[in-house]
Amino acid sequence: MTLQECAQIIGERLEMNAIAFGVIYEGGETSAFRYDPSSDPQQPELVGALVNRRMPMREVLLSLNDFMNE
Repeated sequence: MTLQECAQIIGERLEMNAIAFGVIYEGGETSAFRYDPSSDPQQPELVGALVNRRMPMREVLLSLNDFMNE
């Protein structure tokens, strides 16, 4: 399953359109993705990260946004 599909499934469960990001904390790790739902579905713009420590959500998302906007 791609990050784009995850965004769509989670968004549908929340009765929204595709969500733009997700952050999951498991143990001492942080997993996150950032998806641009307005991007071309054939070439979606998305980034993801797996960090081996817990990070504040804001810090993770800002890093993903910075990477996406480069």
